Amino acid sequence: MSKPRIPIKSVRDFGKAHGLTHVIVFGYSGLEHVATWGKTAANAAEAADLGNRLKRALNWPESLCNAQPARVLNLMDANARLRDRVRRLEQELQAEKDAIAAALV
Repeated sequence: MSKPRIPIKSVRDFGKAHGLTHVIVFGYSGLEHVATWGKTAANAAEAADLGNRLKRALNWPESLCNAQPARVLNLMDANARLRDRVRRLEQELQAEKDAIAAALV
């Protein structure tokens, strides 16, 4: 049997229709379902954290209790790439400073 899911679009539409910033949905169809949505990436991460807490309280396997929204994961990845770029630029800048200092001696 495939794992049922609650479409995030439905959760988002519900949140928007009711002017909410965080939505955590619990459903039951013989199997338990949890879906979350947040208006901003920060709201989405907070809603996911609460959804993960709910799953732990319901004794779900720990491997299913660490969900993160795709947009949060994408932002984390972009942040890591930007940090790497900043590090490389700082190294290039330092090399240029060193070259200038050596040329002045």
